[in-house]
Amino acid sequence: MSAKDLDTETSILHGQFSLLLENLSIGVFTVDVERRITSFNETVQRLTGLKEDEVIGKKCYEVFFSDLCHGQCMYSEAVKASGKPLAFDIEIQDESGGRRRITKLVSPILSSDGEVTGCIEILQDSSAYSELLDRIHYDEHRLKLILDNLDIGVFTVNRGGHITSFNSMAETITGYQRQEIVGQHHAKLTGCDRPGETCSLAESISSGK
Repeated sequence: MSAKDLDTETSILHGQFSLLLENLSIGVFTVDVERRITSFNETVQRLTGLKEDEVIGKKCYEVFFSDLCHGQCMYSEAVKASGKPLAFDIEIQDESGGRRRITKLVSPILSSDGEVTGCIEILQDSSAYSELLDRIHYDEHRLKLILDNLDIGVFTVNRGGHITSFNSMAETITGYQRQEIVGQHHAKLTGCDRPGETCSLAESISSGK
């Protein structure tokens, strides 16, 4: 197969790859060696609020310097990384003026002879995931405050039987400090690993009741 045929096949594969990302609602755009934008799919248009006909042919740093690039050239960084993809978490302003958390993957596009012919950038909206993590952290903090204000000893375990929280009264009752017991198996505290004994805690974890 000639170098021209290989480049044609690479171009076809790139088109199929871009279509796959589009179907997964993942943003993707490409730039050439002069950093001119050569493709800009519908998802990245929705994420950035920019239209394809507004950006095609323009230098990427002219379009994204204050947002996606944040003053740092990802194209140059990707080339310096010897073809290895680079991943970043950034925040951008969408077309409605809201802020979105974006995971950005940058990788050079190589020709059949290994020369850099451009760069592909993939954008995945991770706002919902980040919001979920923030909510989990908030709920965990709120739960800890509630438990620490109870006048009874309370501890929680995960499905593996390992202690995940241990309130202040539990520390007072057992003599264990939170930092030495969290992460340990509950058997250290309950003695449920003794042969011949029925462990109600283990049964509750197993049955979910």
